[in-house]
Amino acid sequence: MTTPHPARFRALDLSMGWAGPLLGAMLAEMNFDVVKIEDTRNFDWWRGPLNIAAPELRPIERSPTFNTVNRGKRGITLDLTDPRGVEIVKRLAAHADVAIENFVPGVMARLGLSWEVLAAVNPRLVMVSMPSFGAGGPESDARGYGNTVEAMAGVTSLNRYYDDPQPYTMSNALGDPVGGLSGTLAVLAALHERERTGRGQLVEIAQVEAVVPFLADRIIEYQFTGRVPAPLGNRHPDYAPHGIYRCAGDDAWLALAAETQEQWHGLVDALALGGLAVTVVNPTFAQKVVLTAYADTATAVCVGFGGVLGWRMLDAMARGAAKDARRLAFEVGLVMSVLVNLKQATVVLFALVIGAIAIIGTAATTTTHMTVQFTGRGIAINDR
Repeated sequence: MTTPHPARFRALDLSMGWAGPLLGAMLAEMNFDVVKIEDTRNFDWWRGPLNIAAPELRPIERSPTFNTVNRGKRGITLDLTDPRGVEIVKRLAAHADVAIENFVPGVMARLGLSWEVLAAVNPRLVMVSMPSFGAGGPESDARGYGNTVEAMAGVTSLNRYYDDPQPYTMSNALGDPVGGLSGTLAVLAALHERERTGRGQLVEIAQVEAVVPFLADRIIEYQFTGRVPAPLGNRHPDYAPHGIYRCAGDDAWLALAAETQEQWHGLVDALALGGLAVTVVNPTFAQKVVLTAYADTATAVCVGFGGVLGWRMLDAMARGAAKDARRLAFEVGLVMSVLVNLKQATVVLFALVIGAIAIIGTAATTTTHMTVQFTGRGIAINDR
C-alpha cells in the first residue's frame, strides 16, 4: 500500500478468517506495514474453495470477504511444515513490531513459532494471540468461530422473541469483529507500554471475553436478583409500547416506540384518540416498574389497534357510532385477554379503564384528561 508517509511499524499477520485479519486491516489503516503470511496448503479459508470457478479466474483471489479484511497488506505464502518456511517467518519477526495469530492453542508451538521462540528472536515483539476460549481452561481446546463465540458469551440466549423459545445467532458472527477491534486496542496499548519499558509482550485475547462486556447490564441484573434475564425481543426495558406490530393487510407492519410523555401523547393523537391524555406524576417509577412490567398490556393494545379489529373500532369511533365502537372494543379486549399474562390482571384492568375512557370520550367528542398517580398503595386515577 502506497502512503505519503513511510510506515513506522511492521506487523506479521498469520491469522485466518475475520477476527485476526480484521485486526491486521485496522493496523494497515493506521499505516502499519502489514505482511500477511499464509501456508501454501492451509491458506486462509476466507478465500473460499478452489472449485467455485475455473482455475484461470483465480477464484481464491476474488473473495469479497477476504479482500475486505486483507486490504492494504502485502502477502507471502510459505510452507510452514518445512523448516525453511519457519526460518523465513523468524527472520521477518526479527524486524517486526507486531505478530498476530488466532489459531487453536498449541498450533503455533507445533509450527515452531511459539511466543517463547519469537520473543527470543525479537524481545521488542508484541504478539497478539486470539484463541476463541483462551489458552487455558476447560474450553481452551475447542475450536470456535464468530457464532460459537457469540453463543458461549450468552448473546444467543437473549437474542430471541420474549414469547418464543427459539434462540437466534446474529447474522454478522458478533464474536469476530468484536475480537478484531478489541485486539486493535490491545496492540496500541502494548506498543505504548513498550515505549516505556523497551520490551514487547504476549497479549492473549480470549474472544469470548471480549464479547461478555456487551451483556454487562444483564450480568449485573442476575447478580442482584438471582434471576436469569429473560429475552426482550423488540421490547425495551424502560419504554412501552416498543415493538413491531402487525397491521391490517398482507405483510403490513408498524414499528412503534414511545419513550416520552410527549411521544405517548403523539401516539394517542395518531390513533385518533385525542380525547385521552395521560400525565404520569412519578415518571421514574412509571418507567422502571409500570412500563416494564406492563409491556404485555402495551403490546396487546398495539396489536388490537394495529389489527383489523382495532381499525374497525377507530372507524366506528370516527363515525360517532358509539354502539359499534363499544362492541368492537369488547372484541379487542378478547384479543388482549389471550395475549396478556394472567399474572398481570391488574394491568389489564388498568388498560381497559383507559380504553373505556378513550372510547367513550372520543365517541362523544369530549375531552378527557387523566392523571395517573403512582403511590405506595397502588395506582390512583383522576379524570376530569
